[in-house]
Amino acid sequence: MPQPAPGPTKTVFDDLMEHNQGYAKRFNLGHLQTPPIKKLVILTCMDSRMDLEQLLGLSVGDAHMIRNAGGIATDDAIRSLILPRNSSARAPSRSFSTRSAA
Repeated sequence: MPQPAPGPTKTVFDDLMEHNQGYAKRFNLGHLQTPPIKKLVILTCMDSRMDLEQLLGLSVGDAHMIRNAGGIATDDAIRSLILPRNSSARAPSRSFSTRSAA
């Protein structure tokens, strides 16, 4: 007796999208302001084992976090830190509104 053809395999992306839809339905952080509460931006390594909030004692909304390979201050990373600060006069919504960088 022939086996039925297997159905479509669920991918990691499918799992991510399903989780995102659930998160969007439960989202309750709209009261937080877009600029970080602690006026802080952090440039760090993209190591997936690092839970930055736990590692640094931060909460959601405390800081902007920029991750790259090695946490190295490359030209692109620095541009990501500088552009929003310098463009705040032209486009306030793009401003990080930060006072400290780590």
